[in-house]
Amino acid sequence: FPSHDMDRGKIEKDVSEMLMAIEGTALHHILELADVYNADAKKMYRDETLDNVIADLNAKKDKVNYKKAIQVKEMLGDILASAFPHFRKYVMTEEIMHVDIKGWMLKGQFDRLEIDKRKLIDFKKVSVWSYANKYESEQHNLQQNIYRWMIKKTFDIDVAQSVLIRWYRDWQKSKAATMPSSSYPPQRVEEVEVPLMSYREIEEVS
Repeated sequence: FPSHDMDRGKIEKDVSEMLMAIEGTALHHILELADVYNADAKKMYRDETLDNVIADLNAKKDKVNYKKAIQVKEMLGDILASAFPHFRKYVMTEEIMHVDIKGWMLKGQFDRLEIDKRKLIDFKKVSVWSYANKYESEQHNLQQNIYRWMIKKTFDIDVAQSVLIRWYRDWQKSKAATMPSSSYPPQRVEEVEVPLMSYREIEEVS
């Protein structure tokens, strides 16, 4: 709950309430920093706010939320290691596209396109439930193929590879160690290849 600071006439927000907001916007922050060439600057920017939260929780001896904050920081590290092993110059991020199809204006926004590799990347923060959910996977794959078609129409770039970076927000290491990989993701973050459809197939389902 917020606490009133009567001396300074301010309302202070409990730092533990910031955890969900930090986790919810983490992917967007990483996308914005994806092409910063100074790795030290990237790490400092990424960790600054979260480290302040962790230090405050530790000082308050709030063990429950301190543990949650550490887990969020580990998630960010996993995503960076999986999605951005190298910084690339020729990259487009979060581009909004508008394409006319059969008299309808279709709007789409992809997460990341590595132009030099013609590689389309989408980031999904999902539940572990979606790991074995075939319908959801098919919908994600279709979305990526539609973006691929829109990129061709908008930028005249033929995407040769499309992948999903899945971040399982409720992943647990203990369950991953005991459950079969067919029903539970073995890692918190994974890269999944998206099967490519022909442009004609995409137009038929759009």
